[in-house]
Amino acid sequence: MMDLVVVGGGPAGLATSIFVAKAGMRVQLIERGSLPLDKPCGEGLMLSGVDVLEQMSIPLHGFRELDGIRYVD
Repeated sequence: MMDLVVVGGGPAGLATSIFVAKAGMRVQLIERGSLPLDKPCGEGLMLSGVDVLEQMSIPLHGFRELDGIRYVD
């Protein structure tokens, strides 16, 4: 029996599933898509995203750090 069922394996669903599992609950993640994805995304992370990944115990060593970001319209 699951404590939580998460529908959708996008960023929010995956993060929720990881945090729930780390809290000791049983979680079932349901995703209708399959790999490989037809488009890559997430080529960079803002600092707040890095903080969340570190809280999930996801190793981030070996990646380049950005010096800044600029939006151009």
